Amino acid sequence: MRPRVSSIFSSYGKTWWRDATNNWARVQARCSGRNGIGCPDGHTAPRLKVQEGYQVGVCLSGGYLKATIRPSEQGEQREIRIQQYLQNWYRTRALEHLQEKANRYAQQIGVTPAGVSVRNFKSRWGSCDKKGQVVFNWNIIKAPHAIADYVVVHELCHLIHPNHSKDFWQLVGRHDPAYAEHRQWLKERGEGLL
Repeated sequence: MRPRVSSIFSSYGKTWWRDATNNWARVQARCSGRNGIGCPDGHTAPRLKVQEGYQVGVCLSGGYLKATIRPSEQGEQREIRIQQYLQNWYRTRALEHLQEKANRYAQQIGVTPAGVSVRNFKSRWGSCDKKGQVVFNWNIIKAPHAIADYVVVHELCHLIHPNHSKDFWQLVGRHDPAYAEHRQWLKERGEGLL
């Protein structure tokens, strides 16, 4: 008989699992009525289900993020592997969705980024360098679509105005009239996505 996921990690004290579980609960609580990548049905974030098998990785199926790990991976190795698989799954989805959003908004704004990529920033949602490279924090895909759209618009507008001047905010407002609300949402709730 396979042990329950909660019992597997209970003996490790304060580990990433407890932090991830607490973070996941915060994301689920905020996803009510939202429709982000982390909230596929528009009502709740998918629950994590860990299973053993040989086709390892994570997939979204039936409202669950299913993490499949090898039966031989136990204890701390199991924890680490689940974390890696979840992060890889989110990063891949983030890049796909943020590139699509960047392409769509770049046409509307009239800019062409030199490239779009994702990273794991600790305290920022995106950046735009002098060469036109736009980088997004992959965690933003856990937010509602409108919030992720705001971040994309914000960074693309930096290709025209590489500052936070009045002209910059007017341009952002042209492409996201509710940007002030979206910005406030990130200030109040964004930490729970990291």
